Amino acid sequence: FQCPAWADLPTVPYKLDVYQGSQLVDSFDISDDKSFLFGRLADVVDIQLVHPSLSRVHFAIIHAPHQHTLYIMDMGSANKTLVNEQPLPPKEITKLSVGDSIIPGFDGNRYVLALPEGVQEPSDEKADSPTKEPEAEESSVGSALPDFSDAMKTIRFRVPTKASAEDAALKAAIEATNAAVATE
Repeated sequence: FQCPAWADLPTVPYKLDVYQGSQLVDSFDISDDKSFLFGRLADVVDIQLVHPSLSRVHFAIIHAPHQHTLYIMDMGSANKTLVNEQPLPPKEITKLSVGDSIIPGFDGNRYVLALPEGVQEPSDEKADSPTKEPEAEESSVGSALPDFSDAMKTIRFRVPTKASAEDAALKAAIEATNAAVATE
């Protein structure tokens, strides 16, 4: 897995809370890198999940250019990754929100995207007031996406169905990347 060039460090301290049934049993900090790989293969993944139904590299979480947006991608696992009980298409990036529930394979655990107590996600008002000019942000996102490694060119991106104004530049870049991949 090659982390996309458009990935960036988050500005909020995201975590994955791990539940067995309704019991909180663990928590993983996922705020100190641009992306995280999850799966069984300890030498490759960032967070090892031990269950026989999981693939060696099962799924990835990627921090997007809008620094308080995360995406998830099933890495082509044999037993799928569910988000809010819906299976992810393999190798397609899908937007995550705080409170979303992730179930990889037949793992009995549920991983819930969360923020530490007392921390709130930045509001949409802040996201609509970027520190950069919108044209500059769009061009930097657009120019970064075609620079994927050869492995990343095989990945199809899924455009968020409930895209907000802050996702417009990313949505255009995703559609351009999908069109480029389709013509190869």
